[in-house]
Amino acid sequence: MDQGVLLVCHVDGDELSSFSNPSFTVHHCTSLPTSAVSASACLLARSNRNDMFQKTRDARMQAPTTFVIFYHQDATEDALLREEAFECGANMVTCYVPHVQEALNRVAAQQLQGNITCPWCGLQGLTPESFYLHQPLYHIYHANIDGYCPIKACRASTSNLARHLHHTHPPPGQKVEERTGH
Repeated sequence: MDQGVLLVCHVDGDELSSFSNPSFTVHHCTSLPTSAVSASACLLARSNRNDMFQKTRDARMQAPTTFVIFYHQDATEDALLREEAFECGANMVTCYVPHVQEALNRVAAQQLQGNITCPWCGLQGLTPESFYLHQPLYHIYHANIDGYCPIKACRASTSNLARHLHHTHPPPGQKVEERTGH
């Protein structure tokens, strides 16, 4: 599998200045370049919240299929910061490097050798299994959509595509969690 591209947009000299991940070709920058469109993931870290919110909006606008991580020291303590970051287009909000690494490993593990296009972001080449893993990783905070299941063997009409995907198309051997409300 080819390595993805990871943009690490940070303040010079911060804790992410030497950040790396073996699954990605890492490019460090202090501002978001227009080449963000080709990035598999984008890690944004700034001390100024408003700057980060704007960078998150810019990253999402430039590259709708990119996994955007909003990295801020207050991420776990400030619910309003998290909510605004997700509204700006972040896929993940954290202040822990190990969690960043885990998410990037999941992004890198996506197999883009199929014929499914994600109806939320337009990422192409998903297999049924990679779509099952992609949807909650990238879109857990996005509004649900209705329509037809993009898995060609199914094509069912549904009013809740995320739930349909979770209940109908788990990877082989994975047990579906059934929620009963009790």
